[in-house]
Amino acid sequence: MVTCTYCQAENEESALICANCKQPLESITLISRGLGGSRTKTDGKHRSHLGKLKEHEVAIYVGKSEQPMIVSITTKLTLGRHRELPDPDLLDFTPFDGYKLGMSRNHAALFFKDGALCIQDLGSANGTWVNSTRLQPYDVVALLSGSVISLAQVMVTIYY
Repeated sequence: MVTCTYCQAENEESALICANCKQPLESITLISRGLGGSRTKTDGKHRSHLGKLKEHEVAIYVGKSEQPMIVSITTKLTLGRHRELPDPDLLDFTPFDGYKLGMSRNHAALFFKDGALCIQDLGSANGTWVNSTRLQPYDVVALLSGSVISLAQVMVTIYY
């Protein structure tokens, strides 16, 4: 059995994330299923969301920020930039220099499918990466809590 350093729950020896709190075990994070299973060290600074997330909420840390945006995903959440018509399902990265850093207005989408958080590139001009692997437009990839995503040149870390 492996003990989670965040919540002290016991997990199976082969587990990579805690079944209780969804945090990485043994200070590693599996960035995404289906993208080679690469691992990266966690730095421990992204902890302010712990104990604050409700069902279908995600914590999104932009760049080197230590404070996340906590958002609820009911159907899908579009990651992109400001548009003429307001869209309640848009997470606007304009205040984070989204335009200067190459984000499309409709860059990518986050949604839950079968209990897993998934991301889909929406045909963005400058691409979406998970674990340094560029996603093909419109492919759906499941993420694990702690995934590092590049939306063009905007780096985010996502926990759920």
